[in-house]
Amino acid sequence: MLDIRTIREQARKVQETAKLKGIKLDVAELLEADEARRRLMTEMEGLRAERNARSKEVPRLLKDNRIADAEAQKIAVAALLQRLKEGEAKLRIIDAEYERLMLDVPNFVSPETPVGLSDQDNVEVRRTGETVFPFTPLSHVELGHLHQMIDSERGVKVGGARQVVLKNAGLLLHRAVQQLALDLLQEEGFELFDIPVMVKEETLVSSGFFHGNRDQTYSI
Repeated sequence: MLDIRTIREQARKVQETAKLKGIKLDVAELLEADEARRRLMTEMEGLRAERNARSKEVPRLLKDNRIADAEAQKIAVAALLQRLKEGEAKLRIIDAEYERLMLDVPNFVSPETPVGLSDQDNVEVRRTGETVFPFTPLSHVELGHLHQMIDSERGVKVGGARQVVLKNAGLLLHRAVQQLALDLLQEEGFELFDIPVMVKEETLVSSGFFHGNRDQTYSI
C-alpha cells in the first residue's frame, strides 16, 4: 500500500497507474477524503486540549470558592464532550471512506513493464533454443499421475478446482526446491524467519490483500 504522502505528491502518476491497471479509482476523491480527515482530526485535537484545560480549572475554582465559575466550566466541558462525540462519529464515517479508497490505490509499475489488457499484449524478450522430442511428450500433470507424484482427485476435494495433493517423489521434489531456495538466500546473507500462519487483519491489508474480496482468507 502506498503511503498517503506519496499519493499527495504524485497524484497524477497514481491516477495514470490506476487507469493502466484497469482500477476504478478517483485520486481527487481520495485526496478530498484525506483533507477532510486531517482537518477534522486537527479540530478534534483542539477540542480535547480545550476540554482538558477547562476540566483542570474546575478543582481550582472550587478550591477558591468560585462556585458559579466552576459550574460554568462544567457546562462548557459537557458541551465540548458532546462536540467530541459528534466529531468522532463523523470521523468514523470519513475514515471508512478513506480506507476504502486507499485499498484501491495500485503500486507503481516499472517503466519497462509493457502496457496491455491481457497476456496477448505481453512482449517476448527472447527465445532460446528449440527442443525436438523423438516421442510424444507428456504434460506435467500426466507425468505426475504416471509416476505417482500427484493426486488431483484428492486435491480438488480438499482445496477446490485446480488443486492437487503432492505425494511420494512429488512431495520430496517440492521440499528440495524449497530447501534450495532457502540455501541460496542464506548464502546471500538473508536472515531466515518462520512466521505465524495466523495474522492480524491489518497485516494482510498492509501487504496488499483484501483488494475487492476476501475469498482467499479464513477468518477466526
